[in-house]
Amino acid sequence: MNTRHSRLSRKAADQLLDTGTARPDMVPHRLASLLGAAAADGREHELAHAEMAMAAFQAEHLVPVPTPRTEPMIKSPLAKLLATKVLAVALAVTVTGGIALAATTGALTGHGPGRAGVHQSGRAAAQARASVSARPAVRHGQAGTLGAGQLCRQVAARVARAQQHAKATADQAMSAAQLDQALASPVVSRTLTGPAFSSLLATAGSSTNVPDYCALLLRLPRLPLPAVLAQLPGNVLAQDLAALPAGVLAQVLTSVSGQVLAGVLTPLPAQALAQVLTALPAQPLSQIVGLLPASALSQIFSQQPAAVVARVLGTLPATALTRLPAAVLAKVPATVLAQFPATVLAQLPAKILATLPVKVLAELPTKVLATLPTTVLARLPVAVLAKLPAPVLAKLPASVLAKLPPSVLATLSPAILAKLPVTVLTKLPAAVLAKLPGSLLNG
Repeated sequence: MNTRHSRLSRKAADQLLDTGTARPDMVPHRLASLLGAAAADGREHELAHAEMAMAAFQAEHLVPVPTPRTEPMIKSPLAKLLATKVLAVALAVTVTGGIALAATTGALTGHGPGRAGVHQSGRAAAQARASVSARPAVRHGQAGTLGAGQLCRQVAARVARAQQHAKATADQAMSAAQLDQALASPVVSRTLTGPAFSSLLATAGSSTNVPDYCALLLRLPRLPLPAVLAQLPGNVLAQDLAALPAGVLAQVLTSVSGQVLAGVLTPLPAQALAQVLTALPAQPLSQIVGLLPASALSQIFSQQPAAVVARVLGTLPATALTRLPAAVLAKVPATVLAQFPATVLAQLPAKILATLPVKVLAELPTKVLATLPTTVLARLPVAVLAKLPAPVLAKLPASVLAKLPPSVLATLSPAILAKLPVTVLTKLPAAVLAKLPGSLLNG
């Protein structure tokens, strides 16, 4: 190539960039064609699929790969200026659909303008459409969470840019507060209209559910829309909640109302529910129990085996345990129940209480003890029996009554006392003995 044709003056370079034309004897043909194509406006059919191509590009390159810096190969100052302008124009054209334009003019193939370039542009647009439509849906779970999380960050970044409250891009880290603020914005629904987020919408169920779904994926301590958490698909909730760290899980669940919380927990499969319940520390678990209605508590714990119920309930304070239905407490082993406060045990049916150790029963209120079978009462200490009302004592065997103090026996009817040995009766007050048949004492 002639040296005269290899070098460009500033005037020739500016003319090429501004008009796309220059004197043929001053510019190599291929360079003139490329610059002309880049400087010209895109045609309607060439830009028809620019938005789709852009969405496919962004979905494929959510996280940019850093490129190593190399030493510049261009030494001439004028050549550097031209190269800088060409790169700037090329970048702008790439984003707005200029790749198809360059293919149309033949600047990238060296064939010049013609019908073949139009076919190449059509193929490029078709490939872009195929890249979007053929992309597999982001699977929810271990394999797909990373991709869904990236899409969530992309949504937040676009919302942030739209609101102009942060110069956020897909590759810039946003804080938890920024992510929460962006996902809570109504702009999210408009951002999700692009085809790049179709898999995100499919997993979350609707655009309304995406903010909370993304918050769970990104492990944010707050939910952007806590009132709609229960609207997420059950399988999504089960996986996301069970995957959250205990601290974040506690913050998420205690941030919603009791009605929403019941709608979130009760539909969960038993295994996922067990993971959620056992992961929560005692304090937030107690708070959650306080938020849930008794019907929801009964349904939640009815799904769990006794071991899980015992483990969960064993961490709750008495104030939380008193709200649990008796049907739930009945599933807890007696060895665990024995550790519960008497105020909690008092709610249990007599059949369950009968399985508790005597030491535990002795702490129960008298009115609760009065409901126990006689066989259970007979095992109680005399000091505990002495507090029972006379109608309850009357049901006890004579061998048990004989151990009671005379002051307690004096409250019994003569018919009950008549069953006692004479050695016991002689210890009764004279006023009580006077009511007994004389034959009892004479005998």
